[in-house]
Amino acid sequence: MTALDSLLDQKVLDFYINQNVGTENNPQQRNLYSKEEYKRILEPVIRIMKEYPYENLDEWRERLFQQSGIEEKVRKFIYDRQELPGTVFCYGDQNYSEVIVAGNSRECTMDESGNYVPVCIPMTNDSEFDLASVTKLFTSLVVSKLVAKGLIDLNATITHFVPDMKNLKSATIYDVLTFRKVIKSGPIEQAKSFEEAREMLFDSYIDGSFAGANAYNDRNAMVLKYVVEAATGMPFEHVVEELIIKPLGLTATITSSKKASVELSGKIVSNNYCYRLLKDGTITLDNKVLHGMPFDEKARILCNDGLSGHAGIFSNIEDLTKLAREITSGTSQLARIYEIGKNKTGEVFSNQDGKIVWKQHLGELSYSKNPVAENSEVHHALSGVTIASAGWNCTQLTADPINGIHFAMGGNKPHSRFALIAPNQRDKMIQYGNGKRTVKLTSGLEVPVSAYTAWTRDEYVRDPAIELAMQNQFLSELHSSEKECFRNGSKIRTIGERPS
Repeated sequence: MTALDSLLDQKVLDFYINQNVGTENNPQQRNLYSKEEYKRILEPVIRIMKEYPYENLDEWRERLFQQSGIEEKVRKFIYDRQELPGTVFCYGDQNYSEVIVAGNSRECTMDESGNYVPVCIPMTNDSEFDLASVTKLFTSLVVSKLVAKGLIDLNATITHFVPDMKNLKSATIYDVLTFRKVIKSGPIEQAKSFEEAREMLFDSYIDGSFAGANAYNDRNAMVLKYVVEAATGMPFEHVVEELIIKPLGLTATITSSKKASVELSGKIVSNNYCYRLLKDGTITLDNKVLHGMPFDEKARILCNDGLSGHAGIFSNIEDLTKLAREITSGTSQLARIYEIGKNKTGEVFSNQDGKIVWKQHLGELSYSKNPVAENSEVHHALSGVTIASAGWNCTQLTADPINGIHFAMGGNKPHSRFALIAPNQRDKMIQYGNGKRTVKLTSGLEVPVSAYTAWTRDEYVRDPAIELAMQNQFLSELHSSEKECFRNGSKIRTIGERPS
């Protein structure tokens, strides 16, 4: 056995041990990844260094990239299957990261008669994304900072801070932050006015009958926004700016839809022209999502009350990478980093059919590692305190503070796509041999389907990206001068369509 082989065995063991950090009270999350699986990921690093001993660090990284197959996977995801119009994503650690840009920021517009007009505006590395539910991560980070400052007690009730939410008097801040109690309300997205929407939210109640598998929802984060405002005496968006955005230097992160539409209009990716195929067979088209407006209807209607706690922040990959690196730095100025991603809800659950399944594994307004890989926002190779936050637009941020690995993704799932297909209408989809799915409109236009990107994204983007980040980290550790020469280095790659 060579010295490199010994270092490989040690790195495999480190990852194998780290996967269980934070799972002490959750045995179902332990040992989900084997030593053999870690070795499969890391062995290419040793093989390349042995086969090409005289190459430099950049050349080794390029070989890892080419051997990963991620370039072809992204092409299949964006250009063949057309799962998204485009994406920008980043993966790496504290010392090195890579950004991949693919596809389009906008593919179409519509004329005054409602006719489809093709437009091609490519994604760029500074494209600005509606983060959707990744906004919840900012809310969780703010609450944690206020807990550390002594301004919020997790055992206090919601009504201690917001007496007008009288139906929530039995819920503590911790209950709501961790989804241990599920908040429900009237259909805020259908409200005819801001006043009606706000009244619905303040009339929210605990779903005492909830016994389902999926506790994740938007209302919990929406309520916590008002707790933050009561605890600080400041508008929520100002608290986010003062505690998170300004200290971390997130200069492209915007909390106000009005500011976003003015300051970032040329960079914001389009989420307009979203199709839905409903269970009665009706096809709807949302063509009112203008630049700078959040896609989420609830965030849109409540914007008169400022930023919502569940959606509405805009940002780009550079800023998401800064945030992820802060979380994984080991010296973060953020608070309770090792608590946010720990499982608070996941347990065995028997559904109505008697089938034994797992309840969602959730942390504090975030996802935790699910024992079933296809249902897990957290890659199984990462630690048990990994924080994962995902948005409906196909945005995602993963940050592992134990292993120092991060992944961030921006996408525009709703734009010119069928982003929702009712289960009983799936037979309306046209399936192609390359994996592409479409629905044909009465006009004859076939519109691609993006409704399943929460699952396909993992195979084609998240998993190979995180595995490359692990490889690059191992390579950095083997290359003794890397930290001095390549501190915070990065490489931007643009992936176009396959050459004809």
